[in-house]
This record gives sequence, C-alpha cells and structure tokens, in this order.
Amino acid sequence: MNPLVALVAAGFAAPALMVAHASSAASAKTGWAADAPIAAVQTEAEAPKLLVVKFHADWCGKCKALSQPLIDARANVVDKPVLFIEMDFTDRNTSRQSEFLASVAGLESTWAEYERRTGFALLIDASSGSLLEMLSDPDAQAITDAINKHL
Repeated sequence: MNPLVALVAAGFAAPALMVAHASSAASAKTGWAADAPIAAVQTEAEAPKLLVVKFHADWCGKCKALSQPLIDARANVVDKPVLFIEMDFTDRNTSRQSEFLASVAGLESTWAEYERRTGFALLIDASSGSLLEMLSDPDAQAITDAINKHL
C-alpha cells in the first residue's frame, strides 16, 4: 500500500499532508489547506482512490489559471475518495518540502519525471501509482468530469 494512503487509512488527517507552503498565509492564498468547518470533517479517514497532483509555482501563469478551477473541482468531489496534493516549485524551500511530500506519498517516480515542470495536474491511481491523465485545461467542470471518470 502507498505510504500516504496507509497514513490516511490509519486516521491521519489528509489536509495536514497537503500543506506544501511554508506559511499559512500562502496556504490561505491558494485555498489548498483545509477549509471545511470542523464539524464537516469525517472522524475516520477513507483511503483515497485517486490523487490529483498539481505541479505549481507562484510565478507560473498557467498555475494561476488552474488554481481556482482545481479548488472548484475539489469542492465538487468533496465526498469522494480523492486526495489533492500540491507540488510547489516556487522557491528552494517549497521545492524541497514538495520533494519530501513526493517521497512520503510514494510519488518518487512521478517526481523524477515531472520535477520543475509546472502548470498542470496529474490524476494518479492511489493504489498502483499509475498515471491516468494529465490536466491543463482551466475548466472546473472538465476537471471534475476527468476525476469522476477515473473513480
């Protein structure tokens, strides 16, 4: 089992694992940190079946265009077993933290293949680590449809 999936299945809060930014202000800016009311959070974590891995940098125009549609798509699949992860290449600190996150998530080969490229998200099967689809169209409905297609 993927180490990240094992952590989530063991009851660790997935949103805590998604933080790739050095500051909470940066997380608030991107909307990728946990934003659901505490009462709405499940007490027992379900293992994700699909990973949506965004390759991001603050200076990337395509990344900026993709951010809100990914946030909207995440809201559309909130009750589904999907884990959103952000690999942030904005600077040395966020790149290093993202490298650690890739290691913990069992995404080393994905990291090696796509390191330093930005402006897209990958849909990855959580159990096998297989790449299912690359998303770069900043359309929330198209992203949601792609996610649902692979569940």
